Amino acid sequence: MPSRKSAEEVVQEERDRLLLEATTKGFITNYSGIRTSSNGKRFYIEDTILWNVLDEQNQYYGQAAFFSTWKFIT
Repeated sequence: MPSRKSAEEVVQEERDRLLLEATTKGFITNYSGIRTSSNGKRFYIEDTILWNVLDEQNQYYGQAAFFSTWKFIT
């Protein structure tokens, strides 16, 4: 699922700011927030690292994220 669809509407502005920061710096660390899975379950992620992905020509391709701490929200 595209990440833009996993963030709740109320935090889209903050998400956009963080993505821009990652684009500018190349990465961000320690992001935490509520996301929604492709089947609609909400979960909280912590200590996320987000970085830019570049292609073979070193051109911006997109972004990727890693998080190992998460929990479903009921």
